[in-house]
Amino acid sequence: MRCCGKIKLMSQEVSTKYFVDSSSVTEIKELSEKSGKVSGVTTNPTSISQSLPNGITENDAIAKYIERVVEINEVVKGCPISLQVPVDWKSTTQDIISKAHSIYRQVPIEVNVFLKLPVIKSALDASIVLSQDNIPLNFTLVFSQVQLAAIHGYTKAADPESIFASVFIRRMYNPPINTDTGLPTIISTNGMDLVENGHQLLSKYKSHVKLLAASIGDVEDILGATFYGADIITIPYKPFSEWIEAGLPLPGENYHYTPRGNRLKYEEFDLKRLNLNKIPSTKHILTQRGLDTFNQDWNKPRKTRVT
Repeated sequence: MRCCGKIKLMSQEVSTKYFVDSSSVTEIKELSEKSGKVSGVTTNPTSISQSLPNGITENDAIAKYIERVVEINEVVKGCPISLQVPVDWKSTTQDIISKAHSIYRQVPIEVNVFLKLPVIKSALDASIVLSQDNIPLNFTLVFSQVQLAAIHGYTKAADPESIFASVFIRRMYNPPINTDTGLPTIISTNGMDLVENGHQLLSKYKSHVKLLAASIGDVEDILGATFYGADIITIPYKPFSEWIEAGLPLPGENYHYTPRGNRLKYEEFDLKRLNLNKIPSTKHILTQRGLDTFNQDWNKPRKTRVT
């Protein structure tokens, strides 16, 4: 198994790393052994909550979550593993700092854990303290360049290699349905443009933030995110298996990704002179919907089964 290193893409060098997006030790071990490319793992409350017993308290649920992360570490041996901090819209900055510190202290030192936070204002504010305290972070539910710029600005004191920003590709071109209206939450947009634009922005200013392409739907998403410069791609079991079955192809120099949804224009932000008090709003409907879904799934086991 390879936890780091570069691969050759035609005549150019590519340093993209490939993670598994799963909480299943069995799945992660299988994909690692078959591909030799697994360099880390991302987990989330949705995948973890499925294995939690009904009526469990949040503290016990977090302990079970940490146990699973430790089991995953036995497979990936020190590669990054993302563990999501339970956060909702009522969570204050201090709530998030306290909970993040508590979780981080419970994780054994040999586990290279990144704490996942949603890219909302209270979590961004908390990240100033957490990054200064050398806690690796993975900002999740990223859907815009302004969110990427904000992550850079709020975590500028962080150590190199310690901040990820997860762009959710598939949710942009295939947005979730609003259950109240039966319609998509937003117009379909080409999430791969955000990978390309984000890479351009972060590379231009030599940002410490690593661009992570998430919400991968198929092999074409893997190829596109690799081609457009994602530092990391986290891939669910099904598309990862399909990529293995296809022979783990990589895009050539003349590769073309067919856009899915409306195109996104590049937005310029001066990351060297970024004023945190003047950053445009980082709110996004898909961030809101995603956080709501994660919390519904996370809280579901705490409701006892009706008999």
